[in-house]
Amino acid sequence: MATVFNPLSKPGLLVRRLHQISVRLFESFTVDLAMSPVQYGVLQAVVDNPGIDQASLTQIADVDRTSGVRLVDRLEDLGLVRRKVCSDDRRVRRLYATPLAEPLIRKADAGAEASQRALLSPLNAAEREEFMRMLRVLVSVHAAEGYALHEGANQAVNEPRP
Repeated sequence: MATVFNPLSKPGLLVRRLHQISVRLFESFTVDLAMSPVQYGVLQAVVDNPGIDQASLTQIADVDRTSGVRLVDRLEDLGLVRRKVCSDDRRVRRLYATPLAEPLIRKADAGAEASQRALLSPLNAAEREEFMRMLRVLVSVHAAEGYALHEGANQAVNEPRP
């Protein structure tokens, strides 16, 4: 008898499914903001790092350069980010949040936090802590082996194993 493929037995597929669920939860908790988790992350990085250049932003937000430019274009079109040519190097564009961005980020922060709590809510406190520890181990090891989009960006701290 042939073995039936079970996607729930594959860690990569489960991680992908959990990511999809995480995105849907974020969107459900921030529905009035019409913002994706990636847009939120990029905008948060600009708010937290006034004057950041676009190349550094792509590393912090862990997106490829093309996507980063498109995301900044979109945020600029929405009046949330402005670009300024760097006086030292005219090829470099510095990014700044507009006055519209900070209240939006504060509102999005609440939804983002609520979505993360909802994502992990099926786990008890000890399970949540252990799950997060294991995720940090997986990200750290695989990033160190060169499987991350940007080396050094958003790498988790190496965690001791029990």
